[in-house]
Amino acid sequence: MNGSHHTLHSTATEQARQISAAQARKLIEANDMYAHSNRADTAIQERSYSRLAAKLLVVEVLTDSPQSAEALNLLGRIELDLGHVQESVVCFDNAIALDPLNTQYQTNRGYAALASSQHDEAIAYFNAALVCKRSNVNAFTGIATALQRKGDFLGAFLHFKSLYEKGISSRLIETGLSECCKYLKVDHYDSALEQLALDLLNSSEIDKDHLDAFVASLLVAKYDLSNDEAVIELDTLAQDKLLLTALNHTRMSNLYIENLLTALRQNIFLNGLQTGELPESLQEITAALGVYAARLDYAFSETDDETQGVNIISQEIAQTCRGHWSPEDVIAAVMLLAMYRSIYQEAFNYHLLKHDLSAWPVGSALVLKASLYEQSDEHLYEFPLPGKPEDLYQIEHVRPFPRWTQLGWESEADYMQLLKTELKLDKLPESFTNKRLAFLIADCGTGRRALRIAKYFANVEVLAIDSRKENIAYAIKKAKDLNIQNVQFLVAQPDDLCELNKRFDVIECNSGMAGYTNIDETIATFTRLMQDEGILRLGLYRQAARNEVQQIQQLIKDKGISPVSDNVRALRRAIIDDVGSGCWNRVLNTPDFYSVNGTRALLFAQNEHAFNLKGVQQLLGEQRLSFLGFAGIPAEAAEQLPRMSKQNLAAWHDLEMRDPDLFTDAYFFFSRKFQS
Repeated sequence: MNGSHHTLHSTATEQARQISAAQARKLIEANDMYAHSNRADTAIQERSYSRLAAKLLVVEVLTDSPQSAEALNLLGRIELDLGHVQESVVCFDNAIALDPLNTQYQTNRGYAALASSQHDEAIAYFNAALVCKRSNVNAFTGIATALQRKGDFLGAFLHFKSLYEKGISSRLIETGLSECCKYLKVDHYDSALEQLALDLLNSSEIDKDHLDAFVASLLVAKYDLSNDEAVIELDTLAQDKLLLTALNHTRMSNLYIENLLTALRQNIFLNGLQTGELPESLQEITAALGVYAARLDYAFSETDDETQGVNIISQEIAQTCRGHWSPEDVIAAVMLLAMYRSIYQEAFNYHLLKHDLSAWPVGSALVLKASLYEQSDEHLYEFPLPGKPEDLYQIEHVRPFPRWTQLGWESEADYMQLLKTELKLDKLPESFTNKRLAFLIADCGTGRRALRIAKYFANVEVLAIDSRKENIAYAIKKAKDLNIQNVQFLVAQPDDLCELNKRFDVIECNSGMAGYTNIDETIATFTRLMQDEGILRLGLYRQAARNEVQQIQQLIKDKGISPVSDNVRALRRAIIDDVGSGCWNRVLNTPDFYSVNGTRALLFAQNEHAFNLKGVQQLLGEQRLSFLGFAGIPAEAAEQLPRMSKQNLAAWHDLEMRDPDLFTDAYFFFSRKFQS
């Protein structure tokens, strides 16, 4: 979905050399309309109107002046935005033939190649543009984007970083940096990288989850945490801005970091318990550890001394709240307790909630918000929702998973045009044209993908369902916070929708379908809910990547371990203690393992299904579904197959056998009903 619009500029003087004054005025007007269509604050309908009006004006100019390179270039940009990639290529090629040294034409031609996943070709055009003008930021950004889409995340990161260090910042550049960080780890400390990490962590635009591994590895290198002999001072950690900021914004999925933070928490807590004080110098780090603990659902293990101390502090707070008290009387104890327990799940929570968040000392606001007020709001959003069958989690309140903050930024796009480009379809289904596409997102979790589709794809209506009440409550709250109105969330299973007498153009289920006992029946339900020319996007676990997970799942079933939080923490500890065996490396490298709810979802699934590609082929054949292609596969990998084999799963299976790293933990792919 990532892309970038570049406003075109022209002057009447330049146009006068090629076309009449009247035609030049039309071209200037078309440029203005095109620029208006790409403004973020322009409504969708108005955007479409402006783009069409601009195209009509440019066509008029070219009718009289077919050799106008500037008009050809503008028409190419419009066609590209409309998803007509081949038409745009013809326009740009003709413009370049007329003016080979024009940096803007070369740049736009590069973006046309990028739109059709021709990454190396795109880089060649961007480099040609830079030969014409070394300061062409759009061309340099294009190279970074092409490298990112090729899977060369280090090369892309270095290009984005170069732009950022020159003071050139945009949502595209910040997003590109953060998305590359998701795939990168630092092997040595660098102060410039630390400053960049801090800038990204403090950005309001980007998805902070992408920074988890990058920031964790930077801290591991900074403090030499892989060295058992490393000595780290408490005061140094307490004042470390990178650590403090990371605790407040990320989930660092790293065992070295977990061990460091577990020891740091213990030191602060036991000293506070012994002295009865929380020194000012430790208040910020204590609050940050409380925020982090809430994000991880209090996953860290604790000693018996800590458990005993936590119970003592909880009782003392409860006793204080029975009399006359103020926030200042309990805040130090609450901050210490919040490193270990959800304040909202303490019996005295209603006493604390009598005070607004603003009534608490400023330095404690973030931890009170994370450990008390946000959890209270989540629970409140559940009450109006219909009930659900009792499940194994009934004896404790389970928070939604995964929780998230930023939606992340994308440029607005047309879903079907992007799908056509990604899957190399010759044409789109006729029933999809000139209509509002109806999406169904099954197993939507906490609604992030459903909200991204609703926000960043033009002309769509989204229905998202999940069986977990707390997840839907969270998604509804997020939709309200973000003011996204073309999406509806329901507590439901796919079967429940058959009574709605509604059919969908696009159905997605990206969860691995672990919650369904009979996967065949569920997919059959999807096909009944889908339009005849509809698209089904599925995510299925990859058998080769789930061996460790399934061994643990079987052990849990054999021993009858219930998924209550204390059991989840005990299982995590057992796996961590066995790290030296090397048996569980894949589990330990899975981000979900580093929170209680993540571990519960990862290891306590009741009905997990895993496949190889031959199994996927058999499944689709039995359901009379045609395989259309994979999502997110770099074009260079796909180019290893002849064009006619790209919709042949047997050919993909052979390619995977030669390149086991081609896929990660799951297969994400598109299919549709057999076409007569």
